[in-house]
Amino acid sequence: MVSFRHPAAVCALLATVAVLGAACGGSSKSAPASSNSTVATADSNVGSILVDSAGETLYLFAKDSGGVSACGGACAKAWPPYAAKGAALHVGSGLKASLLKSMTRADGTKQLTYNGHPLYTFSGDSKAGDITGQGSDAFGARWYVVSPDGAAIEKAASSGSHMGY
Repeated sequence: MVSFRHPAAVCALLATVAVLGAACGGSSKSAPASSNSTVATADSNVGSILVDSAGETLYLFAKDSGGVSACGGACAKAWPPYAAKGAALHVGSGLKASLLKSMTRADGTKQLTYNGHPLYTFSGDSKAGDITGQGSDAFGARWYVVSPDGAAIEKAASSGSHMGY
């Protein structure tokens, strides 16, 4: 029996319970094998869109051409490229694995692409589910959320610009 007069013992017990809970599937969400090489879908007020493993919205940049990113420097700070890490790429239900690839950026880093479009997150989205970058005109072209078939969704987001979860 653990005595509550020994805080270190209580902390050790709680840490053990947390580890065992995680190992036994204590969470209802399963973590992907590689959190930065996963693309999934989520429902939004503009339709079904692509998101990363954390539920953050993925965008395409209309200025990109031929699978090459036209977003570097200040642009890449505002619209961070969705980095490809590890050899395995993962897609969620309803997506085509053959459309998910990676490309090498001018700076040598790897970026995920879907249907030939380099993917980005948006620094203006404060939490998973935000789509505040939808339709933005920045750095020389428009930014759009991406449909499961890999096309730009040009529909304007309704006020609130959140997926509602």
